[in-house]
Amino acid sequence: MNDFEKKVINETFAGRKLAANWHKPLGEFLTQEISAINPADDSNVYFQIVIDAMRQRTSRDERALVTTAFPRLPILQMADGSHLLTDPEVYLNNTVMRIGQLYKGSGVVISQQCSTISCITHASEKRGPAFATWDNEVYQVFNSSQNILKHSTPATLHDIDVSLASINGGGLLPIKRLEEFVGTSFASGSQAIRRMNLELWPHDTPLILYDEELTADVVASAIEKTELGDELTDPERLAELKQAKHDAVSHPRNLTLRNTTDFFYAVNRKGRLIPVEADGNHLVTKSDGAVVTELSTHALSEALRDRRLYPDLTLAYACLCLRSGIAAAGGLSQQEYLPRISEVFQGTEEPGIDASILVSGIVELTPQTKELAQKSLIDPTVRRRLDQALATASVQQHVGNMGNFSYFKHLFERREA
Repeated sequence: MNDFEKKVINETFAGRKLAANWHKPLGEFLTQEISAINPADDSNVYFQIVIDAMRQRTSRDERALVTTAFPRLPILQMADGSHLLTDPEVYLNNTVMRIGQLYKGSGVVISQQCSTISCITHASEKRGPAFATWDNEVYQVFNSSQNILKHSTPATLHDIDVSLASINGGGLLPIKRLEEFVGTSFASGSQAIRRMNLELWPHDTPLILYDEELTADVVASAIEKTELGDELTDPERLAELKQAKHDAVSHPRNLTLRNTTDFFYAVNRKGRLIPVEADGNHLVTKSDGAVVTELSTHALSEALRDRRLYPDLTLAYACLCLRSGIAAAGGLSQQEYLPRISEVFQGTEEPGIDASILVSGIVELTPQTKELAQKSLIDPTVRRRLDQALATASVQQHVGNMGNFSYFKHLFERREA
């Protein structure tokens, strides 16, 4: 084990969790993680807000699953619901989540695009929800300028057409089940991705997908019905919350949480997300001080429901998970930032540690695993073989050479600078 790998094991929540379970089969580890989740507390106002919003956005069959299965095992897959399943890592993450759910006896996977961060793609590297990969070829999901894509999120891309064209002129994404979507217009990018992923999902286990509009509605209701409204609008309480966020970002062990905006992003007419800050009785844009909305419970909830505001990462996790008692199934980064977010909204990191279930980013993306994942998406025989291989191999075998932790090198350097 080299110095970087030792640093990961010793200094990250994810590394310590994996090292403590090094020799367990992945299926056993997932069962252990998910078994720690308690049934929902029906008296929890935040939980009722979340499940009510979920019911309003589901079909009749899905509503029955949300009503019965979800309270027994309240867990949301938060890792990468905004990406197409053609991405090998995304498909593997969702397959691992499904295996964990089945081992626990839950017959549904519920995935949520949780985090409105700042953009949906890094245009120079051709990655993120705006791009799909297949057989080492990259395809542009939406027919839109890369400038718009770079500063938007799927939920803010309105009246968008699906492209699926190769960025190198090599034709369309060669998956028959997606042919009907090419050239089709959708009300939002998140709706398009959700429809395509439901078409791609190859398992019998039901998959229910939500997007960032659910998060906006949940936060709007929480502002109206809970103490969150006072926390965000009372000057003294807001100042305390902002200081808590500053302290969490400045924490010596913080790697991933950043203080880009004051709990919200504004959305301009082009669908771009704009960081904001509290200024007196208003939220204003950080860039030029333009007034976005009044800092009142009514104005904030109205702006969220009108999609003029979206919650940032911290506010999304606070309402969807930390205060609702819903577990967050996510990846390596989530293991690091959820304890810090918990410090902001719960006053201590422990609830964030308890709520963060590690399911994503465990399986190292070797050329072999990438190929197996893509074949599994379209071939039932390969699918069964992949399920068996994922469940029975040890955590250490899946982690491999810690390739999935490579971006932590930059995070360590940034923290120590």
